[in-house]
Amino acid sequence: MVLLLDPRGAMRQLLRGEQRADQEIVDYLDANQFRYFDMNEVHAADYRNFNLGIPAYYNRYFIGHYNPMGNHFSVYSLAPRVIDWLEPKSVTYRQNSVQSINFKDYL
Repeated sequence: MVLLLDPRGAMRQLLRGEQRADQEIVDYLDANQFRYFDMNEVHAADYRNFNLGIPAYYNRYFIGHYNPMGNHFSVYSLAPRVIDWLEPKSVTYRQNSVQSINFKDYL
């Protein structure tokens, strides 16, 4: 799995509505069907939900790195994708309770 996060570059460019500097990397990942998660795009979508300037938006989530709110936001944004990618699913995320007691795929 590849996780893309570039708060000083691509993310800031996306928030401004500009072309991202790492577009070649994204195109490569797409062309080669890599599984990846683009946190830059998640932040860009989140930013559009606010009426904030970019500095104020960054203050919500960053203190040079993620602050507690930023950690929370990133984990809850990423978790559904990681769960979807798990194969076999851990017992917690299996749909059928009968399968929950079957450890066949783990042993």
